[in-house]
Amino acid sequence: MPGLIKPLVWSVSSPILARQWVRILNELVGDTHIHAKRLVKAFHYHAYFNMGQFGRVFASLGMPRDSLERMMGMLPPGVSRPKFMPGISFLPKAPRVIRFVLDKMRFGSRAEREYPIFQKEARTFSGPLDADDSPSDLLERVDQIVRLQEKISYNTILSILLMQIYNALLRRYLIARGVDPSQFDLTDQWERLQAFDPNLQLADLHNRYQALEPQLQVRLSQGDLQALHQEAGLSDFRKHFDQFLDRFGHLSDSTVDFTSIPWRESPDLILRLVSEFTPRETKQVNKISLQDLKCSRLSFRYLCFIYQRARQFRLYREMYSSQYTYTLMLLRDHFHALGARLTVEGLLSSWQDIFFLYLEELRKWVNGDADGKDFATLVAKRKDEMERSRNALIPDVIYGDAIPPLIPANANKLQGIPTSRGYYAGRIKVVHGLNDFQKLEQGDVLVIPYSDVGWTPLFARAGAVIAESGGILSHSSIIAREYNIPAVVSVKAAMNLPDGALVEVDGYKGLVYLKDSSEPTSAGERGAIYANSASR
Repeated sequence: MPGLIKPLVWSVSSPILARQWVRILNELVGDTHIHAKRLVKAFHYHAYFNMGQFGRVFASLGMPRDSLERMMGMLPPGVSRPKFMPGISFLPKAPRVIRFVLDKMRFGSRAEREYPIFQKEARTFSGPLDADDSPSDLLERVDQIVRLQEKISYNTILSILLMQIYNALLRRYLIARGVDPSQFDLTDQWERLQAFDPNLQLADLHNRYQALEPQLQVRLSQGDLQALHQEAGLSDFRKHFDQFLDRFGHLSDSTVDFTSIPWRESPDLILRLVSEFTPRETKQVNKISLQDLKCSRLSFRYLCFIYQRARQFRLYREMYSSQYTYTLMLLRDHFHALGARLTVEGLLSSWQDIFFLYLEELRKWVNGDADGKDFATLVAKRKDEMERSRNALIPDVIYGDAIPPLIPANANKLQGIPTSRGYYAGRIKVVHGLNDFQKLEQGDVLVIPYSDVGWTPLFARAGAVIAESGGILSHSSIIAREYNIPAVVSVKAAMNLPDGALVEVDGYKGLVYLKDSSEPTSAGERGAIYANSASR
C-alpha cells in the first residue's frame, strides 16, 4: 500500500482490513487457516499484503495465484485475464464456491438495506465529546466504532471487487463488438452517484460566492471565518457552506488515514477553495449509450444485466467508501480527545503525537499496566524513523520476512500504469494536501500521493495527473478520463519529484520523463499537449 502509515493507524486499520479479507476467503473455500496478522505486515512504516496467502487460495480453485491482483486492477494493462482450470482438489470446494457466487449475486440488495443502518449507527458517535469522558470511556467507544468499521469494510471490499468484475465483463463485451469502452456512457446524469461528488456542490457554492458583494468576496477568498459567521449578507451562503461541510467534511487528503486533517477542520481552506474553484468545462461529447448498441435479444438481455450491475456497484463503491471514511474520522475525534488528555498529563507534547503510539500501548496505559513515561521517547524515535523512510525508494514486492534496506529515490524516469491516454509536457506541482492547492496553476502537472475523491477539485486546473497509487478504476483515473487529461498512476517515488520540474507524461505507456527543472516555467512549456494526444 502506498504512503507512510503512522503506528496508531496501522494498529487500528490494518487488522480491520485483514480480518475482512480472511472472512471473505473463508466464505469462498472454507477454513483457509490464514491468520489476519500474517496477511498484512509493516516494513519501514509501509504496509504490505502477503499475496502468497491469497495465491494459495486461488491456486486451490484452479486459478492463477495472482488472480486477486488481476481482479483489483493491480497488474499492468495487457495481462491476460485469469483462466479457471479446476483440478481434482477443487471438487470438494465446488458446492461452497457455488453458494458463495450465488450469495454475492444477491449482495446488491444487502448493500442497499445495510447502508442506512450503518449510516444511522455512525451518526450516534458524531458530535462533540463529553469533557467528562474518561480515557477508558473513549477507548470503549473506539472499540465500538471499530466493530462498526469492520462491517462497513466488509461491504466496501465486496463492492469494489464486484464493481471490478462487472466492469471487466462489460468491457469485454464492448470490445468484442468493436466499441471503445471509454466512449460508453455508464454513469451520465445519475443523481444518486452525483450526490457523492463534491465538485458539484463546490461549483454551486462558487456560483453563490460570485453573486456576493465584491467586498464580501474578498474577505471569503482570504478564508475569513469571522465574516462568514457574522456578516448578515452571508446568511444564505453560510447555510449552504455548512451543508457542504456536513456532507463532505469527512473528506481529507487521504480518506483511508485518520491522521489526515479532514475538510471540516479546515473551513478557512475550504472557503478559499470555493473562491478559487474552477468549474468543469462542459463539452459536448457524443457518448455511446446502451440503446445505440445493436445485438440480438438474448445478447441485449445479457448486456442489460452487466450494464445495470456495473452501474449499481459503482454506486455502492462510492456509498461505502464515503461511509468508511466518515466512520474513520470518528476515530480521529476520539483519539484527539484521548491525546489531549495525555498532553495535559505531560506525557505528550501535543495531541497529534498520539498517532505515533500503537493502540496496544494506549490500552496498557488506560488499564494501568504502563505509566506512559516512555511515550515521549517512543514518539521522538518513531518520528525520526519515519522521516528517514519518507525519502526512500521502497520495493513493491518483498520476499520473506527480511526488512528491505532503505534506498534513496532516483527519479530520472518513472514507470507507472497508464489510465488516461494522451501526451503532455509541463511543470509539476507536488500537492501533499489541501494546504498546497493554491500553488497549482492552470496547466500544471498535478502530482498527488493517493487516488482519492478528495483531490478532484484540483483536476480542472491540471494538464496531466501523476499519482503514487491507484489503478484503472481509481478516483484519479476515472476523473482524469472524464476531464480528458493524461494520467499515470502507481508511480513509485512520484512525491519525491521537485516542484517545478519539467516532465513529459506519456499516458499511453505509463512513463514520466524528468527533464531539466532549473529554469522557470515558460508559457510555451506549460500546457504543451502533443498533436497525437487524446482530444480534450
